[in-house]
Amino acid sequence: MHEFLRTLPKVELHLHIEGSLEPELMFALAQRNGIELPYATVQEAKDAYHFSDLQGFLDLYFQGMSVLRNEEDFYDLAMDYFKRARGEGVVHIDMHFDPQAHLQRGVPLEVVMAGLLKAKQEAEETLDLSVGMIMAFLRDRPADEALHVLEQAAPYWKMLDAIGLDSAEQNNPPVKFVEVFDRAKQLGLVRVAHAGGGGAC
Repeated sequence: MHEFLRTLPKVELHLHIEGSLEPELMFALAQRNGIELPYATVQEAKDAYHFSDLQGFLDLYFQGMSVLRNEEDFYDLAMDYFKRARGEGVVHIDMHFDPQAHLQRGVPLEVVMAGLLKAKQEAEETLDLSVGMIMAFLRDRPADEALHVLEQAAPYWKMLDAIGLDSAEQNNPPVKFVEVFDRAKQLGLVRVAHAGGGGAC
């Protein structure tokens, strides 16, 4: 039965690529980029993956992505997940990614997109896997910043399947992003948003 379930065709409709970073890859990227992690071992990092609420998850989520610095890192991140997912019978992935989280760290949008798009192309050519690109905006960041990032992403509009909202929901109602969503609608982009408080990331 396990093998039958594993090979059944599946669709991953809600995947945050930065959140798929496994501790082993986190350590490898940290070493490659000369970054010191707050964990001494891979097992210590795995032990930290016990959280009781959304904020606990987000703390780990943003801490983990600190190792993502260049195009190769984003490529490795995405391909690592694509291969694991395909091994579990996944045939399509709607992939959210958070450009603001990287821009805040000084990582240009072009670097993020180059790595993710390279992995998407390779996965679609070699893994028989289709990948949707959802550019998500952080609800706890200013709405005008999100709008600026959307405009900055003009070279990639045709490559995006949707824009969305994610991250901390408390005190960050979607209404503050009306202008962003209106602009995305003008561009013909599908709009999606997380909802559900502690149950959504």
